[in-house]
Amino acid sequence: MVTNIPTGASAAGLAFTRSGLLYVANVFNDDVSVIDPRTRAVVDTVHLVGGNTCAHPLSVGYDKVHDVVYVACQQFSALTAIDGRTHRQLGDPIEVGSSPFDIAYDERNGEVYVVIAHTDEVVVLDGKTRAVVDRINVGVAPFGITYDGRRGFLYVTNSQSNTVSVIDGATNEVVRTIPVGSSPIGVVYDKRNDTVYVANSGDGNVSVIDAVSGGSLGVIAVGAFPFGMSLDPRDGDLYVATFFANSVDVIDPTLNQLVESVPLGSGAVWTAADPRTGHVWVTHGDVVSEVAPN
Repeated sequence: MVTNIPTGASAAGLAFTRSGLLYVANVFNDDVSVIDPRTRAVVDTVHLVGGNTCAHPLSVGYDKVHDVVYVACQQFSALTAIDGRTHRQLGDPIEVGSSPFDIAYDERNGEVYVVIAHTDEVVVLDGKTRAVVDRINVGVAPFGITYDGRRGFLYVTNSQSNTVSVIDGATNEVVRTIPVGSSPIGVVYDKRNDTVYVANSGDGNVSVIDAVSGGSLGVIAVGAFPFGMSLDPRDGDLYVATFFANSVDVIDPTLNQLVESVPLGSGAVWTAADPRTGHVWVTHGDVVSEVAPN
């Protein structure tokens, strides 16, 4: 079953907060929709600065310790912090570098990691002060990032290097570089089977990586141009947004194979799983869709 909720022009990144609300970035509206999944309604809209400072929000990250939502304004070089309780901006936009893309929070060291596409680096913020404390060089045109809580590692997809950089959050150094497929974008860590999944947009497949060795466990064919991914916390299934296939593909990680493809009305971009229900939400076009089991 698919339920559609209108958001704003070109809905993209999204993330759940500990209160259960869903934040969705609307690229061409220069704002963020706040959705209550229980009522399936937009309960607030956070307007960004826009202009030449913070425009075209692409991705959303969440610091659950400090209850702060971060929005990457990929049109320029800033990051906006939003109070997860009041839905209001916290201070001025944070300068991080040209074209910030994906965002991840390290639960061990309390730092926020922001992928910067044009400078081939990851910028590190202190979660408490929201100040830039480090910069880490990675591959060419980095895009996605995910956090491995078992080791305190962060995995970064380098879309033009066709690799994944592995950062040790304890030292903020790259400890491993893993070759994957063509134009990797989305990435997610699966703690159940200790693997990393990478969406290779140029190949139309997903790389499966052993988090212990960094070795390849094979690839899984999906729809055209896979983008964002997330895991259903109930059964562990992996949901892959496939932009050109206009669908979200479901992978069973125990079998490492595609088990279902759910059609959507337009190009699917990003996904996020509701930690309470396990339902996966997918942005496509100007809406976000809740994908629930039939």
